[in-house]
Amino acid sequence: MTPSPRSLAPLLGAFLLIAPWLVLHAVGFHGDPLHVSLLTGLAILGAAFLLSWGAELLQVEVSQAFALALLALIAVLPDYAVDAVFAFQAGRDPAVAQQGYAVANMTGGNRLLIGLGWTSVMLVAWWRHGARQVALERSQVLELGCYWWRPCMRWCCRSRES
Repeated sequence: MTPSPRSLAPLLGAFLLIAPWLVLHAVGFHGDPLHVSLLTGLAILGAAFLLSWGAELLQVEVSQAFALALLALIAVLPDYAVDAVFAFQAGRDPAVAQQGYAVANMTGGNRLLIGLGWTSVMLVAWWRHGARQVALERSQVLELGCYWWRPCMRWCCRSRES
């Protein structure tokens, strides 16, 4: 069965989001930080769509839980690699530890993932399918409970501090 051009349009769109950054990075472009950050953000968004589609395809071969765990691991590994470098540097030099780069990087990355990453995926899904609600299977209760545990605990701790 040959896929129709219309069904391949989102995949092509995701690749087109990544392409400008790849080309400019390959030629060594170091232009205006606003343009570089815009292209980088679009490339990350395109890569996120490709990763999520890859995880959906992986569910054909392995269980859904394993595919989602692998997707989550791939999504957070770069952030944790940067954290490891900052933590290593902070362990070697107390002045670096006082600057708090490791903590700032981890909290900033998580806020971006929760605030922008998941939100943009949900908005695109609602736009694409016109759904007003998200229907989840009963088997996904544990994952959602774990997902909401951390923000709820953070909110409780902050409300106690003030």
